[in-house]
Amino acid sequence: MKLLSSLNLICPACKKALETHSKYELACNNKACKQYGQVETLPNHKPVLINFADSVFSKNVLLGSHGKSKLKRKVWSSSLSEIIKLVLNGVNNKTKANISLIAEELSKMSNPKILIIGGGSIGVGVNALYEKFENNIVSFDVYDSDYVDFIGDANNTPFENEVFDFVLIQAVLEHVESPHSVVSEIYRVLKNKGLVYAETPFLQHVHEGAYDFTRYTVLGHRMLFKDFDKIRIGFIGGLGQSLLWSIENFAKGLFRSKAIGKGFKLLFFWVRILELIIPDAANDDGACGSFFYGAKKPSNGQKRLIEYLNDYQGNQ
Repeated sequence: MKLLSSLNLICPACKKALETHSKYELACNNKACKQYGQVETLPNHKPVLINFADSVFSKNVLLGSHGKSKLKRKVWSSSLSEIIKLVLNGVNNKTKANISLIAEELSKMSNPKILIIGGGSIGVGVNALYEKFENNIVSFDVYDSDYVDFIGDANNTPFENEVFDFVLIQAVLEHVESPHSVVSEIYRVLKNKGLVYAETPFLQHVHEGAYDFTRYTVLGHRMLFKDFDKIRIGFIGGLGQSLLWSIENFAKGLFRSKAIGKGFKLLFFWVRILELIIPDAANDDGACGSFFYGAKKPSNGQKRLIEYLNDYQGNQ
């Protein structure tokens, strides 16, 4: 919240500056805007900065009847559940290494500004950012938690142009209506040469129900970020992880039971380990998910689309 209070927020609908009426009250004073008037807030005073006219979410879903979001996310809270999660999913060392590398780059900057999109829970490896840059982070999500500064929709972020040094978007792009619009917003709010890190699934079954829209190959994910210079790309979870998703969902469908699906995943957790002896090129083609780490480049520095095909590093 410390960083958020120092930023000049804009209306997510009309992009005009929001005015501060009191410590907790924001307002759009553009009479031509559909969201003219005081900004909605939760009981804990967190603002709801969403353009509801251009969002898959409605006020009723997000705010509910008592100002509390109806959207919930499952949280692994107990020690036992954390152990089970570790056995089922393993340790994502690649993500941790990527974010550790980014943290080193951010440490070279003076007071970097960091935006986390979909930060309602702390993702894999993200603890490293909070440990070093807690006061430099602004985080938002479509549901409330202790880790978000406001409720927001990634399609229309309430920030001025070229504000942030780094944007993190982890396991979010599959849940937005228009990934290209979200990436354009990331480009807009990043400073020149600002950094972005994204992780998005490829061979995963539907999760979060109706709010799950799309998937990307490693190269498709890279081309989604075509306006950025590539620093590193690759797979997050390879063929073993992809196979585990299929085993779990096959059993869940066959026996009509989520618990039995999890049981089968636990029974066959070892197939995930076998991907360690599979070449990276094959894991790229059968990736459970992919990552993109890059830097914003000038708008006049675009390549022809055919040139991005050279970034393919698969096994075909």
